[in-house]
Amino acid sequence: TAAGSTGGFTLQIEVEAAEADDPPAADPAEPNDSLATATAVAFGNDDTVRLTGFLGDGDHADADVDLYSVSLAAGSTLTADVDARTLATPSRLDSFLRIFDATGTELTTNDDDDASYDSFARYTATTSGTYYVGVTSFGNEFYDPTQPGSGLNRSTGSYELGLAIDAPDPTPEPPADEPPADEPPADEPP
Repeated sequence: TAAGSTGGFTLQIEVEAAEADDPPAADPAEPNDSLATATAVAFGNDDTVRLTGFLGDGDHADADVDLYSVSLAAGSTLTADVDARTLATPSRLDSFLRIFDATGTELTTNDDDDASYDSFARYTATTSGTYYVGVTSFGNEFYDPTQPGSGLNRSTGSYELGLAIDAPDPTPEPPADEPPADEPPADEPP
């Protein structure tokens, strides 16, 4: 156009926002791809914790696995709940959960919980010790938790992992036919 000309014009500006599936700049939990490098979980006073993670940001890219270690007393129930597709900004991750004992033996798994691609698993410890929760994607359910990079992922993305421990009551109820310890038996005078 000639200098000094006037007229209508359109200015178009595009702003690209970060998505739930953009990997974080640096995850301090990485590497946590094996039992030996698992992230130790510290529970709060109410025996629950909520963690954030991202599959696909580790040294093994699309074969990334995130492992978390927890200490359980015999009889305690561990609940693990992954939220990815149900986040406020949904992730593309189709999660898969595995729970292992201290040697890496699989104890339970879960792929999809109800009508969601998110996973949910529960396990009651038979012995006291260290247990591991593995978060990965569907299609990678056969990774070896002792070997980093041993699996294949089909999806990556952000997730939140809720963990809860329900410990057994330390003072068990007396059998129904026995009075509590602080009451005399019915056939004895008080």
